[in-house]
Amino acid sequence: MGAPKASPSATGSPAPSPSISTEWTGYHLNASRSGVGPESPPLTSPKTAWTVNVDGDVYASPLIVAGHVIVATENNTVYSLDLFSGTEVWKKNLGEPVDANALPCGNIKPVTGITGTPVADPSKGRLYVVA
Repeated sequence: MGAPKASPSATGSPAPSPSISTEWTGYHLNASRSGVGPESPPLTSPKTAWTVNVDGDVYASPLIVAGHVIVATENNTVYSLDLFSGTEVWKKNLGEPVDANALPCGNIKPVTGITGTPVADPSKGRLYVVA
């Protein structure tokens, strides 16, 4: 049985955005898990660009893929948000999360859904998520 797949491509046409040269397609950026992008600016006075409400807690690291921020929640919903505006491009619920009381680990409540970071393969237009 394979992992559920969703395309990271947009269903609509997001507004033109400044280009970025680094995609963050998995946990800590790359296979060596460096966690540092080549163009990381100094964080002397960071400012919030946008905020968005989602349907549950987020334990997984967000991804940056093709101008989108991919976010997965404990309610088993995956969101694609425009990187520069935060506008929702698409979302997909992958099924009911598990009641946390039914699990032996008790630190994620009230439900347990997508806890691990998804992985994107932009060359194939695939997003791999375990729900």
